[in-house]
Parts: sequence; C-alpha cells; structure tokens
Amino acid sequence: MRNRKAFTLIELLVVIAIIAILAAILFPVFAQARNAAKKTTSINNVKQMGITTFLYTADNDQCFPQSAYAVTGALAAVDPVPVAGSQIYTMFDAMQPYMKNIDILKSPGDDKAINWETALQTRGWARFLPTPTVATSGIRFAGYAPNFAVFEDPGIAPNVGGNDPVCAEGVIPFASETVLFYESRQRTVGEIAKNPTGEAAGYFARWRAGVPAALQASMDPYNAAFANATLGMTRYQFPGQERYSGVIVVGFADSSAKAIRYNARLSNDADKFGELQIQTTTNGTLTTTANAGAAYYPPYDFNGIPGAIAEPRN
Repeated sequence: MRNRKAFTLIELLVVIAIIAILAAILFPVFAQARNAAKKTTSINNVKQMGITTFLYTADNDQCFPQSAYAVTGALAAVDPVPVAGSQIYTMFDAMQPYMKNIDILKSPGDDKAINWETALQTRGWARFLPTPTVATSGIRFAGYAPNFAVFEDPGIAPNVGGNDPVCAEGVIPFASETVLFYESRQRTVGEIAKNPTGEAAGYFARWRAGVPAALQASMDPYNAAFANATLGMTRYQFPGQERYSGVIVVGFADSSAKAIRYNARLSNDADKFGELQIQTTTNGTLTTTANAGAAYYPPYDFNGIPGAIAEPRN
C-alpha cells in the first residue's frame, strides 16, 4: 500500500499565516504605487492643459479664454447676467480645438469630480451643446477647476465687460507661480468645506485663522452651506481637493505642474502680495484693499494672481 504525503493542519495554518503577513505588507505598497501612478498621470494632464492654454492665447492676442461664455439668452436689465435657461459654455469648450484628447481634463483620482451641466444649473443655466445637439456633445466632466482671476468672465455677472476684463498674459508678473488649473471638486447644494483626509473636525476654523485678516471674510463662503445660487459658477463652487495621500496637483502659467501638500503656502513673499477686490454696489463699483496678502491658500483657495490680485470678486 502506497503512503500519501500531505500537509498537516499546523503546516497549513503556518502557510496561511505567512500569506496573510505578506499581503499585509504588500497591499499598502500596491496602494502607494497606484496613488503615485495616478499623481504622475494628473501632473501630465495639467501640463498638457497648460500647453493647450497657450496654444489658445497664441491665436487670441495673448488673452486667456473666459471662464464662461453666454451663448444664448438675454441679459437681465439690472446688474446684467444671463437669464435662466441661457446656454453657457466654459473655457474648456473654448480650448477644445487645441486638445488632442479631452480626457486630460479628467483627474485620474476622480474623473467626474465636476459636472458642468449640474454646476451651471445652480445659476439656472444650461450647458451649451454644439451641433449636432446630442447629450454627449461638448465637454461635460472634469477633475480640474480654473483660476477665476486668470480666466475672467466679462460675458457674465458681476460686470459685463468693465471691471471684468479678459486677462492677458502681460497681466501676470510671476508666470511660474501663477496657478492656471488645480485639482478640484464641485460642491453640491447644502455642502460645506470638507476636511482634508486625516484632519480633525474644525479644520476650517483653524485654517481660516492662518489667513490674513483682510482676506478672512472672503474665504467664509467656502465653509457656508452651498445654497445661494449666486455662488454657482464661481470659485466658491470649486474648492481645491487633495486626492493622493494629502497632495493636490496644480498647474502654473509657465506650463509647469507639481503636486503640493494640502497645507502648503504658495507665493507668500511680500512682493507677491496682491489686492483684494471687493464689489461694493450693484452697479459694479469696485474697491480694493492693497497688499491684502498672498494669492493662494490651499487646500481650498487657488484663485488670484501673485503680485496683482489676492482674491478676485468671484
């Protein structure tokens, strides 16, 4: 009779324990590698978006595209703004002819973080659909938001033209430190600012205390429940979002891009401080607070131009 060899119960348990230990060691490594790969892809996306932007400006008198364009619909009589139902398209639609692949607009960490269709609906507007008009036409999803101080909006509120001029390359004194795009998400109705991963409750209050006094009030809408339609399609609807182990991918006006910590401080030198722009009346009167502070205060705020604008109006 032939003897058959087999594992004993103890041996099987030892093998299972070894496999479990190896899995516990390797799975976090795999997760880190996956995060690193996504971060690298995101950095490349933002670089390509920077190149696309300057292909656009080269054909448009060195002027950046607007954040949004009113294509159809009349303007309201007071404090002109597109009426409900107006069709709007964004700076991404304007730059689409210069893109080889619109998927660069989607963050690998969250490819549908921003839905332009629902974002526009917060103002009662509709997404412009090019001919042929089908639901899949145009750019709908993105994972990055624009710097609303660079991509101005003279075609929509608060001022049609006037104090909302189209921004030209010559307005930017520090291109390598001026943000063009950053990883963002779309706030939904009723939502307040999210704490970065691992941060305890009350993070916003602690973060706000580190912002210069002149700028603190301008940051408060990030932490107010998103319900006011006037905040739709403004910087307050699109705070920065950390996605890869506490970092946010940011693209700059010299077409460079990098990943920064969510609590980093950018352009903090005094010679790069800018003015806080404040609209004080419904007819568009503009006042400024000189040397209000730095342009950027991650993780929420990436809007401004170092050496020029600390905080834009919207």
